Amino acid sequence: LTGSNVVAGTLTLSATANFSFGALLVPVSVTAASLAVTAGVSIFDFDDADLAVTGNASFTAGTTVTLGDEPLSDQNYGSLTVNTGAGISIVNEDSAMSLLGASVSAGTLTLNSTGAIGGTGSASATTLTLAAAGGGAIGSVGDPLDVTASTQLDASTAGGASIFLASAATVPLGVVNAGAGTFALTVSVGAITDADAGAGLDVTADII
Repeated sequence: LTGSNVVAGTLTLSATANFSFGALLVPVSVTAASLAVTAGVSIFDFDDADLAVTGNASFTAGTTVTLGDEPLSDQNYGSLTVNTGAGISIVNEDSAMSLLGASVSAGTLTLNSTGAIGGTGSASATTLTLAAAGGGAIGSVGDPLDVTASTQLDASTAGGASIFLASAATVPLGVVNAGAGTFALTVSVGAITDADAGAGLDVTADII
């Protein structure tokens, strides 16, 4: 997809193999009330891919989703849904991130936001990384972010923002950095373990 694309309602896009926003040296912009993209293999973007979705942006791929990792791209969603089968998926948002659901059934998922990360959905992957910049928190006291990570969970904030997480399964913690903020993880079934196998939990926070 290239050029300027403005849709008052839902923009639905699909590809049997790979789907790309933009092309080499060819920019793309998308403005829509909602966005649904499906690809048999992968979804990715080139440099200068601007996506502005006021409602839900949904990305479903057979292997990976890689969006917003190019320096000239500006991507913002009202809410975000990501579903992939395997591989390494990375989604970067240039504002607060509101999850309706993000899942990689057998692989790595990295979610980066320039604001807070929250929402009514959950984030699940074999290895899960959450990074909120700009003083935004991850989850909240009354509404912790639901997470599942079978191999490793990493989470970080900036500016002393807090991290509030919840899980219904054992969580192997990797590196967690809330700075001067609070880190809270509630596991309803299972335990909190060390992903580094004996190196000791690597958690930085003022209150744990």
